[in-house]
Amino acid sequence: RITVNRKVYKALAINLSEHGLCLRTKAPISRDSPITVRFPGPVKTAVSVKGVIRWVFDTDPSMDACTGLVAGIYLDDPDDDYLELLSEHRTQFVDERTEDRIPHAVFVTLNGNNTPSKPMQTLNIGYQGLFIRCEEPVTLGTKLDLSLTLPFVSKPVVVQGEVIHRIDVNEAIEFGIPPGLGLRILSFKGDGAQIYRTYIDFLKDKMNL
Repeated sequence: RITVNRKVYKALAINLSEHGLCLRTKAPISRDSPITVRFPGPVKTAVSVKGVIRWVFDTDPSMDACTGLVAGIYLDDPDDDYLELLSEHRTQFVDERTEDRIPHAVFVTLNGNNTPSKPMQTLNIGYQGLFIRCEEPVTLGTKLDLSLTLPFVSKPVVVQGEVIHRIDVNEAIEFGIPPGLGLRILSFKGDGAQIYRTYIDFLKDKMNL
């Protein structure tokens, strides 16, 4: 739950760090506003932190029940309870990425072994990989051909990626997170690499990352 202007709204926290976090919400939030984020749990273990909204980015509200906006929250002086929660989060969700991912939605078509070809959407993207909202089971190590539809680009960017992480439907329900596939980018077709990297640069500049 988040509290903004004394009103409480639902939100989904992602990408926790020592001095900030990203979250998805449909709440009417704006940049530079104070915010309180409360992580649910038993009374003795519930954690609340106060911060400031540093950036807000539109995403596609059709993706989930509470994902209309993505916001970056800066925490000036998080207390020990939050830092302990962060440590548990890192232990539970080990991530060997060498880069930060950007919460962002673009349309994707997957084509691979036993994988249906239908439009899907990313939840985050980065130079070296991306995470796709997907409920179909796909085996780790599977190589997929992806067509990414980027705004202001006349043709899809064709990418080959390898599934290195997955969250199935049962795990998604248990942890309150979207199901999907984490892919490492292996190669691009044609000038796709330059187009994709330029788009990531644009997003990072827009979000002041």
